[in-house]
Amino acid sequence: MSEDQSETPNADSVEEFLRQQRNTHNKNQLDPEMARREAQGLAGMMDEITKLMEDYPLAYPHGGEITPRVFLEKSEFQLRISSHIEALSGIGGKFIIFSHDFKKHSGDFPERVGVDSLNRLDIGIHTDPPTREQIEQIQTPEDINILQSIYFFDKGGNYGKVISLPRTVSDNRDDISNLGTTQKYVEAEMTAGDFELAGISLSMIKNRLTPQSNSSELGV
Repeated sequence: MSEDQSETPNADSVEEFLRQQRNTHNKNQLDPEMARREAQGLAGMMDEITKLMEDYPLAYPHGGEITPRVFLEKSEFQLRISSHIEALSGIGGKFIIFSHDFKKHSGDFPERVGVDSLNRLDIGIHTDPPTREQIEQIQTPEDINILQSIYFFDKGGNYGKVISLPRTVSDNRDDISNLGTTQKYVEAEMTAGDFELAGISLSMIKNRLTPQSNSSELGV
């Protein structure tokens, strides 16, 4: 077994691995090697969730509400689980969405941030320090609901983050979506706090899909 393979956590130890690695991080600083290993762990957890979504028994073929305010959808393009999470701390619509995109139906964000993955985690809160002061001044629900942080991880230890901002926010970074809507998507820097947020969010989703899970774990 190569050194790289031995560093990759197995499926049974992902959550413990992430807890151990987060203990070595400063909230705002990333050690490159630790970030690579943590990204591998999160990628492994995403694969576990995808398998749980594929196997989850549904009352209807294309999905629906599996518990109050938790929705699982299946199609030929995508597996998707979503929930509104009041317990999320921050500014935004306070939702978590995990999706596995069979045919890259949702665009080229992973390639734009240098990640080789069909998995995506959307969290409906703002996590971008450079625009925080402007975001704190936002008053309209429409603009607040636009705010989201999108995370990508792969087994090679690559990771990336894209944030959604209202176009009224002054920011010089390029819009990588080219959608021309009232919001723009820009690549943003990852912090140790982002890894922690992603890990906690994925753990909540996994727990919801696991037998004998408790709906309180998703804050609903």
